[in-house]
Amino acid sequence: MPSGASRRSLPPMLGAAFDVEKYMASINAADPLRVVLDGHIYIEAALTALIEAVMPFPGDLPVAKESFDRKVRLALALGILHPSEAGAYRALNDLRNDMAHGLPPHVTVGQVDGLIGHRASGA
Repeated sequence: MPSGASRRSLPPMLGAAFDVEKYMASINAADPLRVVLDGHIYIEAALTALIEAVMPFPGDLPVAKESFDRKVRLALALGILHPSEAGAYRALNDLRNDMAHGLPPHVTVGQVDGLIGHRASGA
């Protein structure tokens, strides 16, 4: 590691201090839009934190301002994500965009199958 560089500790959301049960309880499972949006927000924050944690000088690239797709590409390039996982992240982002910007705001069986299919196939 270059002189002056330091590894930042992971934020509480990624460590033992993160209460996954409390987080899951905070999501209103009766509202699929809320579940997708909140899940996407959490995953994007986790990606950002992981990318910044491995960067020697994270201040030189404001990762939080990057798009979700760019964060996925950075995570792949840095070895944080395996290429077989990228399809599932992109499918989640597509689902989030469809639900946030399109009508109607509900999840279809086909969308769920597509998301699961990406993860199962590693595409």
